Amino acid sequence: MKYTLIVLFIITFYSACDSPYSSKSANDDSVKKKLFNFDKNKELDFRTPFFWGYNDQIIKTSFKDSTLFKKYHPLDIGRQAYYSLYYGDKLNDSVLLDIGFEYLNFLKNYKYRIDTGEVTTYAYGFKHREFQKGNWWSGMANSTIAISFYKGYQIFQDSTFLYEYNRVKKSLTLPTFQGGCLVSENGSDWCLEYASFNTNNEDAYYVLNGFLFSMIAIKQLSILSNDEELEKLFNSGKQAFFKLAEKYYYKDNSWTYYMLNPKTIESTHYAIYDMMLFSSLNSIDKDSSWISEIEKRSKIIIKHFPIERISDSLLFFSVLGPPHPYWIDTYPMSIVFNYTNQYKDIINIENTREFNIPIHKRVFHSVKLSDIGELNSVDYYANYSGKSFYIGSVSGESFNDITPDTSYSQFGSFNEYKNVEYLNEDYFIVENDTADLNAHSVHLTLENNDLAKFKYFGFKVKPNFSPRSVRILLIDKNGNSAERYYSPLKPDTSNLVLLHSAGFKRVEGLNLNDLSELRLVLYTSKKESAEVKSFTTSKLYTFPTNYSLKRMFDVEDFYFPEKNANGNIF
Repeated sequence: MKYTLIVLFIITFYSACDSPYSSKSANDDSVKKKLFNFDKNKELDFRTPFFWGYNDQIIKTSFKDSTLFKKYHPLDIGRQAYYSLYYGDKLNDSVLLDIGFEYLNFLKNYKYRIDTGEVTTYAYGFKHREFQKGNWWSGMANSTIAISFYKGYQIFQDSTFLYEYNRVKKSLTLPTFQGGCLVSENGSDWCLEYASFNTNNEDAYYVLNGFLFSMIAIKQLSILSNDEELEKLFNSGKQAFFKLAEKYYYKDNSWTYYMLNPKTIESTHYAIYDMMLFSSLNSIDKDSSWISEIEKRSKIIIKHFPIERISDSLLFFSVLGPPHPYWIDTYPMSIVFNYTNQYKDIINIENTREFNIPIHKRVFHSVKLSDIGELNSVDYYANYSGKSFYIGSVSGESFNDITPDTSYSQFGSFNEYKNVEYLNEDYFIVENDTADLNAHSVHLTLENNDLAKFKYFGFKVKPNFSPRSVRILLIDKNGNSAERYYSPLKPDTSNLVLLHSAGFKRVEGLNLNDLSELRLVLYTSKKESAEVKSFTTSKLYTFPTNYSLKRMFDVEDFYFPEKNANGNIF
């Protein structure tokens, strides 16, 4: 559908409800059980990223419901086959072994497998962007399927599984135009998450998590099968990564990118998952270069999801954070408070995406400081399907001082108007669409042009219609701009539009210390644009801390539009 602009307003710069505590004492038996697996010094099992999100019940239920036999999603099939075979063998679980066996036989007759000479490539049975159904594939999927066939051969001694393994392994070693997963340059090889016969170096996405996942699988296979070709491929993949490694970080290391072409801002759960992949690589490869990536990413995540001391006796944590604050995108988490006398407190955050629970009861969490001993450190863990991943720690000394700036502020007043049909201080109407998409605008002047010192900023919007699209731009005094789109707004309701600078495309080229404008653009369809549309807006809110945002949730009424997450990993 074509979109037509209905209204634009521009802000010119010059310049939180108590939730139930989720904390529990480690003296509670239930917490002791949860803490039992929290060992930050234990090396990560390198298989963890492959099995993340799965447990025995999920695997058995999925098989019983024939979920994967209907989806033609080779990555899911490969992961569940691998899980079933690995744990079936390890635990002597005949049900899991039978499930793994059935998945391997299903893959032998998979509807969208591409057989070319000595190569088999498992394609996806659905369209994705420019990739057509049955004509695109992934190094993630094919590497996992290769492991599954090899594991199946080891367990069942079925020669057909070894035959299938050798065929799919070939897809990991060949270029895309031969039905493989690689793009290569100057002796380095990149295993692609999204590939087709036509994919080349110039148009490849270079998705990081898919590449790292494939690298772990290739390394596993090289060890299991003592395969020198795969070991060589792993080393050329390392070379490819370290040529591009810095490009996955913002220039100021404030956040990370999901992929490079086009540069795509990484959502929070993928930032955590990428860190897990690096930890897995470190476990299996023992190269200190991976540790450097782990530490760098740990600092970024903890910086943006800090513990704040809000009084002499109270600490505060929020799972709401960058780059898209309206998308609560952390995994379930545990924050463990370690005291010098081995006493522990814990915040267990298990309901981050249960949308029937009011947001302020899901994202804001507090814990009282113990008076039994000194706080030694705080550890962060991501949890999923009975597994935990250690994200990082901060020293107890970080909380010696109470966090300043716990209140939020508003700035601004209108001072410039352009071609607006009806207007007063905070209300205006546009009656018709126009060929000039910039014709309808209002400038809102603020006393603060420095957004860099604030954690979040935002404003309220109350439209009398449902905008088809919401676009927001930041512009600095040199004319550089960064933009983002936002979740749909609810009509006839005051919506809080909450922003973080890391969520804007091209923000690296922007001077956040010297901004000139913020623009809000609401679009509607051409058919609807002939109708009279109106909305009200607030002044700009600024939030220096997470707790200052909570205070706004405490005292003001508004609707907070959330994005309902989807995707494979979580």
